[in-house]
Amino acid sequence: MTERSRNAQTAQGETRIAQRLAALSLEEKCRLLGGASTWRTHAIPRLGIPALKMSDGPNGVRGESLGANRTPGINIPTSIVIGASWDRSLAQELGVLLGREARRKSVHVVLAPTVNLHRTPIGGRTFECLSEDPELSAQLAAAIVRGVQSNAVAVTVKVWLAKRLQKMGKSIDL
Repeated sequence: MTERSRNAQTAQGETRIAQRLAALSLEEKCRLLGGASTWRTHAIPRLGIPALKMSDGPNGVRGESLGANRTPGINIPTSIVIGASWDRSLAQELGVLLGREARRKSVHVVLAPTVNLHRTPIGGRTFECLSEDPELSAQLAAAIVRGVQSNAVAVTVKVWLAKRLQKMGKSIDL
């Protein structure tokens, strides 16, 4: 594909997006800002906008269910282990695996990687973060993103900064 044809495809896609956005009612726009469930967005069938399925994914793509109904999946090494390897090609390969697993589970968006920096070894989510080094974390996260996206799966890089004050993984203990 040439640069010119890529640019033409991009322009066509942007035109279709602009047309669909203009056709959305205020209520439909608001529905797109919230979820239909924890892991799905609302669909807008009249405009051909499908629901997007998301899954947590720093250590493997879980899918929609967290309880007994969850689907089995691969379990990659935790992010702290990937960070300790300093291996960007390994991080990208693990991203490819996450992307394949997402496709297998019909997941459109993987909520990973986690890029918060380690600030204390006893942090409740330290295992989900790559490193205390910002440069290493950035390079490894970029490699994971490239790997996931190579499977036509989107990512949401998460937990950008200062998430250290946690209690039981769901609340903040001040």
